[in-house]
Amino acid sequence: MGIAAVAAYVFVIKPKPPAGNPNAPVALPSGSAAASQQACTKELGTYCHISARTDDPTPLTTAELFPLAFTNEADKSSYSLVSTKLDKTCSNAVIGANLIKALQAGNCTQVLRASYVSGDGKIMGTIGVINLATTNEAHEAGRVVGQNDFIAPLTAAKGVASKLGNGTGVVEAEYKGHYLILTWSEFVNGATPSTKAQDSQLEQFSNDLVAGTANVDLSQRMVTGTAPTPAASASASAKASATKS
Repeated sequence: MGIAAVAAYVFVIKPKPPAGNPNAPVALPSGSAAASQQACTKELGTYCHISARTDDPTPLTTAELFPLAFTNEADKSSYSLVSTKLDKTCSNAVIGANLIKALQAGNCTQVLRASYVSGDGKIMGTIGVINLATTNEAHEAGRVVGQNDFIAPLTAAKGVASKLGNGTGVVEAEYKGHYLILTWSEFVNGATPSTKAQDSQLEQFSNDLVAGTANVDLSQRMVTGTAPTPAASASASAKASATKS
């Protein structure tokens, strides 16, 4: 079976740098978490193995989720890993009181983050995968993401990504089963996106991050009920990174 798409809401916002933002939160579009789960079951039937952590108990690892590099085969754009981190204290990996509260309510056990830089050196960003108890909790946590609540950009020890989070980022949120997937993308030069073309560039970067990393592993868990080995996950990522999550 091919890589399954993320059963999710997707939205885009432009929070200011993590130092703070006085604007009110922007929420995900309203919708029914139960309806989303029904759609997942209708599409995948018995393959919908990640609706709850009780059915998917093996913890995630950064090695299985995040390959050292991957390529979007559609346009040959490439991406290189520059940092990873696993937090079991979930509040350490996100920004915003509402999101922290939602993760606590959803019994968050892990937040795994990775930062990548595009091959042309123009865009960088962070993807975070949050392990919650059920699809409903992932959906509800995603709903509070907004101007003040998002994944904490993960800096690298050196290079351009050492300044990740200093610019204005574009944020996306999706959920797949009991996992919430958050991204932060920004231009390396710190420029604030001001045109639709610039927004589209950052959105494509975020989409490629999800497709080339988390969606590969989580799709296998959804379809087979088991986690892939890091080597298998990396191989699948290289082949599937052009797939929109």
